[in-house]
Amino acid sequence: MQTRATAVIAPYAPGRFFALPPVCSVAVLDEFTPIEVPAAPYYCNSLLRWQQQLLPILDLASLIRALPAAQIGRRYVLVAAYQVREFAPIQHGALMIADLPQMIPVTDADASALPNDSDIWPEISVSCFRHSGQPVPILDPALLFARPLS
Repeated sequence: MQTRATAVIAPYAPGRFFALPPVCSVAVLDEFTPIEVPAAPYYCNSLLRWQQQLLPILDLASLIRALPAAQIGRRYVLVAAYQVREFAPIQHGALMIADLPQMIPVTDADASALPNDSDIWPEISVSCFRHSGQPVPILDPALLFARPLS
């Protein structure tokens, strides 16, 4: 018997997707004003004011390609929830996305190796599956937002 789950997938670049567990996906915003942060890492150089908090906005495409954030084609931010350890307070971060996320069913048969286009995938992903012929890494928001990335 195959295990079935639901994943939230969102495009971080044209034709490229990441996934989050549904419990981690909190909100999608189409209107936001990023607050620039001088001397911040190139892939996370702005903040989002959301529910009396300032959240880091991470541009996954910039991180994967190791290039400065272009912001071109990014129309939304996806607010993600995470905990750094069990019973710790819930924290939030934001990810730039090119289009609205979708919820899709995933089974064990969809398991896949991580994409080989970046050395960063093993540092930020917990698993990977195939969707429409493409590998879709399942991200752990705590790995993205709670510690420096190499």
